[in-house]
Amino acid sequence: MKSRKILSLIIAVVMAVQLMPVPLSASYNGEDALSGVNLEAYRKLKAAIKNIADGTVSSTVVTIEVSCDTTSLGVARIIDDRTMENAANAFAETLDLNLIISYLIYDCPYEFYWIDKRAEAYAEEEFSGWDTELIATITVTLPVATDYQSGGSSTTVDSTKISAAQTAAKYAQSIVKKYASCSDEEKLTAFKDTICSLVSYDSDHSDADYGDIWQLVYVFDQDTSTNVVCEGYSKAFKYLCDLAGIDCITVSGTVTGGTGDGTHMWNIVCLDGVNYLVDVTNSDAGTVGQNGGLFMVCASDADSSDSSGYTFVTKSKTVTYTYDSVTLSLYPSSYLTLETSNKTTEETVEEVHTHTLTKTKAKSATCTTKGNIDYWYCSGCDTYFSDEDATTEILLSDTVIEATGHSYEEIVTEPTCTEGGYTTHVCSNCGDTYTDSETEATGHNYEETVTEPTCTEGGYTVHTCSVCGDSYIDSETEALGHTYSGSVPVLVGADNYRTATVVTACLTCGEETSVLASQYLDEPLRLIIQAVLRMTSEFLL
Repeated sequence: MKSRKILSLIIAVVMAVQLMPVPLSASYNGEDALSGVNLEAYRKLKAAIKNIADGTVSSTVVTIEVSCDTTSLGVARIIDDRTMENAANAFAETLDLNLIISYLIYDCPYEFYWIDKRAEAYAEEEFSGWDTELIATITVTLPVATDYQSGGSSTTVDSTKISAAQTAAKYAQSIVKKYASCSDEEKLTAFKDTICSLVSYDSDHSDADYGDIWQLVYVFDQDTSTNVVCEGYSKAFKYLCDLAGIDCITVSGTVTGGTGDGTHMWNIVCLDGVNYLVDVTNSDAGTVGQNGGLFMVCASDADSSDSSGYTFVTKSKTVTYTYDSVTLSLYPSSYLTLETSNKTTEETVEEVHTHTLTKTKAKSATCTTKGNIDYWYCSGCDTYFSDEDATTEILLSDTVIEATGHSYEEIVTEPTCTEGGYTTHVCSNCGDTYTDSETEATGHNYEETVTEPTCTEGGYTVHTCSVCGDSYIDSETEALGHTYSGSVPVLVGADNYRTATVVTACLTCGEETSVLASQYLDEPLRLIIQAVLRMTSEFLL
């Protein structure tokens, strides 16, 4: 068995695939263009890609086996290492993975929605065989776009996104079924109108990483908040055409004068043997081609043309399409040349149209909602005018007055001891408010005042906030009570036993208390008092 890595080859291929359209249509694809080992590898890789898209497998590391007769490689037989190496080298020169992957990307606008065309891929080949049979085991690692990765793995597709893609594909199939009985021309118009009703151009994220906004999944997910750029529009249109069996290819280059100026992707449709340019992106509402000026147009509609592209004038604006060099080198000129329409003159003569105008009154813009100028709309020709005489055509986007946005003034509320601070922003125009810059309450700054207990009143500590005056009391103690024990009693009115009193003063506060001498309970002292009283003339005992 012989192994040979071709990493550098495949990385170069992927870099080219990023902007490499391949000439495909319903009647020209990988099945028609490839042969031999390239066709076998194409079919097996396509089957593997479909298994990933339908959720059968989630890993994008794909291994396939491709076998061939060595005589087709210029090797009569494999009989030793030298002949094996000759056969392997000849196989590697024959197998064009660059071309195969390019065809798969454009043949499978739905099944290959998860591929990241801007990232690097690589492959590894292992060879075995004997006699006239060579078997190549090829492992291709395909990168997954960030929006579709599972757990950040660049080689695993998120199963939830697979389910969403399948739902989107079913909805696309229902659209084709809905218009199955229509003519091809009616189908194409219906496909364009449906796509434009489902999404808008995502100008805010046109430079985002390769993923959702570039894919047809966002077109058919029935979510009006998910929008796409030109690649999403053109892929979605081609997918519907492929399902309906209408010849359609996707081309790339640049556009000037239209929505998405710069690198651009659009479609070429072949109907009744005539090639038409279709730019669904610039057929959406608010674009220069919203009235059909850039949909199903041919050479006779062009203002000028050369070998590299076409220029059209619509709504007094010039839109130029220029094919990129890779497109010009890969697509047969028969696919890129817009031919003169074969419709009869009678069919193409337009009837004189009388405008039926509906006026929309001017409305001032507010801080959050758009306003508009006075404008008039004709439903008969789907055209907007800036005047009631319908002399000046404008786009719907030209009528819009952008929202003014709020004009906020700040009111700062400082924090207090108990409440946090914040800044209030008040719009001077509409009164809308919001708060931010919130800070925590500062907390109290208490100072202590201690009141000691007395004989008659308890003690306590007063805590007073020096900022706001808030206060509270704690550390309360009971009154001390009087201290009479040990004090010297004083006899008052000793000349009358019945009224004589003994006065005692508190040693702490000096407060006096008195008791009738006859009731004084201190026995030794009471005897002394009685002796004193006996000496008085009025002692009656």
